Amino acid sequence: KRKKIKEMCLSGVIGFLNELIQPRSPIYELAIQVSLNHALGYLVVKDEDTAELCNKFLVENKISQEVIVAEHYKENNSISLTNKDSQYGTYLINLIETKNQDVKNVISFFVNKTFYCKDKSYIPILHEMGYKNLILQD
Repeated sequence: KRKKIKEMCLSGVIGFLNELIQPRSPIYELAIQVSLNHALGYLVVKDEDTAELCNKFLVENKISQEVIVAEHYKENNSISLTNKDSQYGTYLINLIETKNQDVKNVISFFVNKTFYCKDKSYIPILHEMGYKNLILQD
């Protein structure tokens, strides 16, 4: 299925999400996979025109595939860490390397305010500080 989609050679196809990201360190890989599990197989395209062409191709070839239009996801700069917060971990988005800003915006949407907690003993403290969506290394 992926091979067929890649053979379309549309300039607006960015790629499959799981091929466009990587953890900044192998220790973050499991946390990233768990957080993005539902979206890792999505096909990311630049714009609506490309999405339309992809969807037409997918229907014609009876391929079931989710397509995400990157231009629908705008940069989210609303999250920031204080020094006090960072002693307990960081936002998951900070642990993911992406191929380009469009992909970073898509990933940011999916992991939104997911906080990577360094140690499970910090969970009560982080909940008290208002963090709701936490993920641990293990």
